[in-house]
Amino acid sequence: MLESVMIYVYLVLVGLVAGGVTVSGYRLVTNAQPSFQARPTTATGAAGQVLVLVFGGPLVLMRNAVRGRLIEHRPVGFLVATTVISSLWCFFSGVFVAHLLGQFA
Repeated sequence: MLESVMIYVYLVLVGLVAGGVTVSGYRLVTNAQPSFQARPTTATGAAGQVLVLVFGGPLVLMRNAVRGRLIEHRPVGFLVATTVISSLWCFFSGVFVAHLLGQFA
């Protein structure tokens, strides 16, 4: 049981790191925060936006949820639900990244 929990936490952290690297790279290149509302003008920009949001989506969700709680005083339930969704999203991203790293190792 403890081993399964540790593997889950490890994969969530791997997904979180992948999202953090992706979001930081996006901010370095564009000097803007990633957003679900962004409208790229080129096909390359659209493909890049999809890749950024696939891995960085949990961080964008959590940023929006925390801002909504602090600024708009949304209920805590929304923050909890967003945290659960983001952790599952990070888990699946972590599984994907760990699988890729296992293929190249």
